[in-house]
This record gives sequence, structure tokens and C-alpha cells, in this order.
Amino acid sequence: MERLADIVLTAGAGPEIAVVSTKAFTAQLAVLYLLSMSVRNKYQKGRSNIKKLGSVLKEWLNNELSNKL
Repeated sequence: MERLADIVLTAGAGPEIAVVSTKAFTAQLAVLYLLSMSVRNKYQKGRSNIKKLGSVLKEWLNNELSNKL
């Protein structure tokens, strides 16, 4: 498909290891988010938000929340 397309937007998630690939899905969401922020001329803000996401998720997924599940 990539060779037939006129424009390709790669996710850069690396090689697929499993059939259900959370890594590839997450990378696709990040790429689409950056694309939407670029259309709004806010690419740098989008990039900054993605970089902060790891620490935000660690805080959100604390032991208290894990114990409630």
C-alpha cells in the first residue's frame, strides 16, 4: 500500500511483533494528534503535550487507581 500511495504518513512505531499491536495503535494516535495540531499551527505545543503524556499517565495510573480495578 505504501508503494502505491502518493503521500505516506509513517507512524515510526518499529516492526510489528504481535497480531494485536498496542504500540502501533498508540503511535498512530500520536501521529494523528500531531497532524491535527499542525493544521492548527500548533505543532510544537502538540509535541510538548505528547512528551508530557508519559509522566501524566504514571501519575494517573498510581497504586490507588490500580487497586480499584
